[in-house]
Formats: sequence, structure tokens, C-alpha cells
Amino acid sequence: MAPSGMGEVDYEQNSRRGCMKEPKITKIQDDDFHWYWIPDCILSAFKLDLKAITGKMYLDNPEAFDEFNEKYGQYRTGGSPDLAPDMFENKEISFENLVLSQEDFETIEDLAASNYGPDQVAKYLSLDKTDFREEWNNLKSKIRHHYDKGQLTAEFEINQKLLDNARSGNITAAQIFEKNRDRVQTENLKNQIYFA
Repeated sequence: MAPSGMGEVDYEQNSRRGCMKEPKITKIQDDDFHWYWIPDCILSAFKLDLKAITGKMYLDNPEAFDEFNEKYGQYRTGGSPDLAPDMFENKEISFENLVLSQEDFETIEDLAASNYGPDQVAKYLSLDKTDFREEWNNLKSKIRHHYDKGQLTAEFEINQKLLDNARSGNITAAQIFEKNRDRVQTENLKNQIYFA
């Protein structure tokens, strides 16, 4: 049974449905840097329960922490996101590896705009580098979308400043702007030829 006040309905409903037969797993980390493999069928309850104790110390509410550990301790890894909890031994599982907030996506955009690579972004966000790179390599993923958007936004802002400076008579800015325009036109022609 779920501890009182801690995502009871969701946890109990999904436990009755037997969601653990072939679970889809999300690897998630708490504020104390503990990694968990949480079945997606109880992920919302886990997040709710985690939110209830986030930012608090054990001595503030030991019962809540003990209830959380009793309920989710079995999903905790041995320290690394790649170490399977014992309960998943010999089970068929698939992963939803990265769970990111809107703030995380904005951070990805900011870091990409500052020319940080995917491995550095993963490290900054305390995410598994292999999982992050796998999502980044998928051109249709949300991670790649925000990464590319960050780079495009920075490029736009730089080109906008170059254009403003070129219009005000700065010869160097005009030359750099022309060079960038020629590069983009060449890329557009290549895309037109190869993908038309």
C-alpha cells in the first residue's frame, strides 16, 4: 500500500494492473543524486512523492522520507544510472531515458547558443551522456529541436548585430555579413539540388 498522502491512487491503480510485467522505465535522479529506475506506470506518483520531500531535510519530516524510501527504495540503483536495481534482473524492459522540464530545454538552448556540445550539455544537466547523445542524434527529438533552436537564435542575434553595424558603415561587419550570406545561399542551393 502507498504511504498516506503520497500519490496513493495512481500507485495503487497501476500496481493492480500489473504494470511490472514488461515495464517501460524512466531513469530519474533525485536532489541527493540517487538514481532510480521508475516504471512509467507509476512515474507520475513518483514525481509527486519526490516533490513532496524535495528541498527538505530528513529531520524536518522523517516519516515522509521513510515512507518514500519504503515505497521507492526497490527502484533505486547502486549509484549509477546504468546499474539495474535487483528487482529488474531477468526482466524485459525498455527505457524512457530522459525526463526533462521546460527549464531544462531552455538550458539546452542557452548552452547550444554558447557553442557547448551535447556531451557538455548532458554533464551540465547531470544526465547520462550516452542517453543524451542518443536523443541528440535523433533529428526529430525534442532535445535536438531545442539544441538547434539555441544555435539558430544565437546565429540570428549575431547576424542582426552585424547587419546593424554594416548599415552604420562598419566595413568589417559588412564583409563578415556578406560572407555569412554567401554561405547560407550556397547551403540553400545544395539543399535545393539534393532534396528537391
